[in-house]
Amino acid sequence: MAEAEFAFDLGLPNEIKDPAVVYTLSPSDISLVNPNTGNCPTFKSPRDARITLGIYRRVPVLWRESPERNLWDLSFLAMLHMANDSGLFRPSAADGETLQDMLDDGWEFDGNVLIRDGERLLPLYEGKMLWHFDHRFADYRDRAHDRVDYVLPRTSGKQKTNPQFAVLPQYWIPEKEVSARLRPAEGSRGNRRVRQWDRGWLLGWRDICRSSDTRTVISFVLPRAAIGHTSPLMLTDSATVISLCANLCSFVLDFVARQKMAGTHLTYSYLNQLPRWRALRSSAKRRAVGPTHTARRVNRRCGRSSAVSRTATRVLISARVRSKIWRRGLGTSWSTG
Repeated sequence: MAEAEFAFDLGLPNEIKDPAVVYTLSPSDISLVNPNTGNCPTFKSPRDARITLGIYRRVPVLWRESPERNLWDLSFLAMLHMANDSGLFRPSAADGETLQDMLDDGWEFDGNVLIRDGERLLPLYEGKMLWHFDHRFADYRDRAHDRVDYVLPRTSGKQKTNPQFAVLPQYWIPEKEVSARLRPAEGSRGNRRVRQWDRGWLLGWRDICRSSDTRTVISFVLPRAAIGHTSPLMLTDSATVISLCANLCSFVLDFVARQKMAGTHLTYSYLNQLPRWRALRSSAKRRAVGPTHTARRVNRRCGRSSAVSRTATRVLISARVRSKIWRRGLGTSWSTG
């Protein structure tokens, strides 16, 4: 079969004859856009199809499975399941515990971390608390206790002008539990690599999204903390994270994602087949040339020297907890806040 006609989201049978919504694709076109799964993209018009195919003819996918090309050296992690791991949450809903009970019991705030006698509880972030370049997007602090929906009040501009301001979550998790998930035994799980993560920041995205929303791909960077499974994490080389974050937050990538989303979950298979910027050397080559040469190459090709990365860095420096390390070009520590 050389080509076939496609149309999606039609309301009436006679729309199948409308040239504004019907387009043709060849098997090679589908393989170009979705090389890992071979799924047909859900273009809404011939123009959308032409634009997207043009992008993929110039830009490869984030992670190609066969032959494997993972030049960002990515690993994925779903840290905590919001139901299965709920026994770790504090305050404990099962015991009827409240945050005030914990404070009365000697717990104290350090930013949005709870501390007592050397023990630390890290905030449990949820996807709805995070946005592009903003780990202080929404806050449980001012949420009415009698609300039955899942909407959180957004933080105000006045709150964000305060570099000391930190959002409060609904729950906290023992720091040792977070460390155990970020530093598992090295090796592989199925066909996935398991990576130990020591850096003070996390890069992730919202799994729950729709192609009809204001933005479909919502990626973010946050300080090292606990985070629920509907916000999976990307683990990658720290020298590339600014450029990767800017790539994930771009309008071009978001446009392409809208052509593919058929449900409400931005799964690994969707994400891996989104277009990416020009890739860095593979991890094996980076090890061969050494860290100094690699850092110089990263900076020259997609790091701080690029206008996009400089802009992304300035946007990310929005709170006291991260300004120093981002100005140093992404060190390995980041205080929680």
